[in-house]
Amino acid sequence: MALYTIKLARSPSSSANSYGWQRAEILGALINGVFLVALCMSIALEALGRVIAPPEISSPKIIVIVGSLGLLSNIVGLFLFHGMIPLLWLIEWAKLMTRAWTLPWALAWWRGY
Repeated sequence: MALYTIKLARSPSSSANSYGWQRAEILGALINGVFLVALCMSIALEALGRVIAPPEISSPKIIVIVGSLGLLSNIVGLFLFHGMIPLLWLIEWAKLMTRAWTLPWALAWWRGY
């Protein structure tokens, strides 16, 4: 959607469209934003449902492997798309990840898993 609106916005103006298609980028961003909010809400509702009534996990080893691969791909992406990461930023990121993992482990301990 975004790539199409960028291409459309570069179209020349005409007598019918004095600004050309410059506003197409804004409309495309609005549509993308609406879909992202809907996606976030559906993920949040699914997560809440799993906290309230957790499903039975048949093979936790696969979940740990997939989660580890996801974390590894995010770290690789940070290095590829952000260039050199300063050491202080990396330390702050590690602190954030520690906090992010503390709550799920505490909930699992509290529920007796």
